[in-house]
Amino acid sequence: MTGKFKADLAASFLDASIEDQKWPDLLQDYTNDCGAVSGNVLSLKMTEGGSPAAVHLSKGVNAEKLSAWNNEYSQHEADCFPVIARSELFQVLSEHDIWPDQEEFNSRPHIPWLAENLGVRHRLCARISEEPSWFETVSVQYHKDRGPANAAERDLFGKYAPVIAASVRLGRIFQTLKSRFSAVLSVLDRYRVAVMLVTDSGQVVLRNRTSEKLLDQTSALAITRYGKVRIRDSDSNAELQRLIERAANTANAKDDVPMGTVIARGSVHEDAIICEVSAVRDTTDELGERYRGALVTLYDPFLHPEVSMEGFSLVYGLTGGESAVTALLLEGMTTEDIAETRGVKIGTVRNQIKSVLAKTNSRSRSDLVRKAISANPPIDRKRPDER
Repeated sequence: MTGKFKADLAASFLDASIEDQKWPDLLQDYTNDCGAVSGNVLSLKMTEGGSPAAVHLSKGVNAEKLSAWNNEYSQHEADCFPVIARSELFQVLSEHDIWPDQEEFNSRPHIPWLAENLGVRHRLCARISEEPSWFETVSVQYHKDRGPANAAERDLFGKYAPVIAASVRLGRIFQTLKSRFSAVLSVLDRYRVAVMLVTDSGQVVLRNRTSEKLLDQTSALAITRYGKVRIRDSDSNAELQRLIERAANTANAKDDVPMGTVIARGSVHEDAIICEVSAVRDTTDELGERYRGALVTLYDPFLHPEVSMEGFSLVYGLTGGESAVTALLLEGMTTEDIAETRGVKIGTVRNQIKSVLAKTNSRSRSDLVRKAISANPPIDRKRPDER
């Protein structure tokens, strides 16, 4: 029998962004509720040719047999990846959705192998990353002796996808911080992007040095005298507060909206800043209290650290000239500065920027910066003298 959506289970997935050892039990609870027997989360970094960044398996999956599947049979499903990559974010896909010709699919040699060795047959899958720099999915597998997932199971499977996506996205940053500095929330200065931790009311609990620098240089955002983050425009500020409240409530198992974005605009001479809000939980008590709130990340094209272009141009199909212009954009240069640096006309640079924004599906320079940072998060390396 299909279970019901559990806000506490959804919130617990956020814990896995810091404590990745929690994935097996969480995925098993999730798959059980969906009527399945096993599940997994796959994260491939496409800027590195699709190399695995993380693979999380539900409890009890036979790792040895799964390895045999990957080595000997996974190539029979290679044609599923383009279909999933083109699907809508969080769209629930069954095998029939991916391979309409089920008779042909059933004739493939890996189908009986899956049933005999892993005891599964039908599956569900959803894409959980919006950026082409990452191919990330969540999947569940059903016992070989039963039929495909029913409508209720598909619906429940999809409801958890956004919070699983939020955990995976934060995990890219948090796991690197944890491996290098044995901490996460208390070492956010090491993450060279403007971030702050806030409560459900927008009260700032912690902000890193990059965010302080940004706040000093923009009129788009500010910290009020009561210690709350605020966007200058009242409508945008209302949306920011709504997103913060819902993200914090999700962290406290009272809602199911873990992420969202809003634009902050300052003076006419400033570029818009993207404010990305994510639910977050301090599971290891780094902040001295059981913090459950929201992480606000600020993307400003003219105030950010050096961003690596490694693999980015290849993923988005940029030409040599477009790649060079993008690198200068990511350094915070204006159109005029880029034209002077490259020794070309301003009109040429404008056309190249327009092409880059179109190819990367970016709405603005801030959005382009956000995508580049997502592809290669800028995190300090440990100094040689640090243990």
